[in-house]
Amino acid sequence: MDERILKYLKKELSLEEKKQLLEEVREDDKLKFELQQYCQIDNLYDLHPLLKNIQEGAKQYHIFESQKLHVSKRTTFFSLRAIMAVSAVSLLLIAGTWWLTYSTLVLHEQTRQEIYVPPGQRAQVTLSDGTTVWLNANTRLVYPTAFDGERRVELSGEGYFDVKSDPKNPFIVVGNQVNVTALGTSFNVCDYIDKSEASVFLVEGKVQVVAPQADTDEATLSPDQQLSLVNGKIRLLNNSDKSALLWRQGLYSFTDEPLESIADKLALYFDVRIIIEDEMLAQKRFTGKFRTNDGVMEILRMMRRATPFSIVRNKEHTEIILSLKRVNK
Repeated sequence: MDERILKYLKKELSLEEKKQLLEEVREDDKLKFELQQYCQIDNLYDLHPLLKNIQEGAKQYHIFESQKLHVSKRTTFFSLRAIMAVSAVSLLLIAGTWWLTYSTLVLHEQTRQEIYVPPGQRAQVTLSDGTTVWLNANTRLVYPTAFDGERRVELSGEGYFDVKSDPKNPFIVVGNQVNVTALGTSFNVCDYIDKSEASVFLVEGKVQVVAPQADTDEATLSPDQQLSLVNGKIRLLNNSDKSALLWRQGLYSFTDEPLESIADKLALYFDVRIIIEDEMLAQKRFTGKFRTNDGVMEILRMMRRATPFSIVRNKEHTEIILSLKRVNK
């Protein structure tokens, strides 16, 4: 092990020494790999305060690397090395939530990273500029490891952004149907692919929203305003209900919403097909607040207390049928 790596981790290198090490890392793939690996070990050490030295941390790292984390019915395996090319990463699975904390290596390379949050999970990510992003289930975020000027990320799904202020470099979220530009603010973007609707909710600050395919292609939002885009039509809503943002705390909230709309969201969140056989049931409106950990079947059972309907799930757990007719038989 290069002794400078240990000093780098312990923050004992001078500015000039650090600069020299990182310049060598750019040219030496073996040294880059070694630095990446020990940054990961150091991050693992932080998760295990009882470890006394980096050698013991290395042992635990190899154990950690060999473990496979099972997520939902479709098995997805996360490897530290596969997720991060030049960053150290910690993964914690807590109460059904992926919390990803990044300690980014200062290599100033425009390497693009991609995070996909599986159905039934959530993620929290801190970008290199200090911006914090919360990602909802079935969401994909693409971003550079280090921003150079304009800060641009790509989102497919739902994300809440707490943007670090930088007036000279706007923060741009590129979605499937809407693009949002901010300087320093907090806002929520819901823009899933293959969906005819999208929304932007501004919590504080100011954002500019561009929707190229809409009837009005640009709008500026003030705090507590929501832009709703449905089938190419834009609506601005004032003093919008913030309960829709509770997904960050692991809560799904619906207020006077038709079942077909709720089912559409549950299908996205839990990766399951939900079929409603009766139009009357599809238009029935519900108000409620549910925990992510309850799971889709328990959420539907609790909703059934308000309006009786049958719930039938197939053996593969990939499809759920809701019906009034079967209740009346």
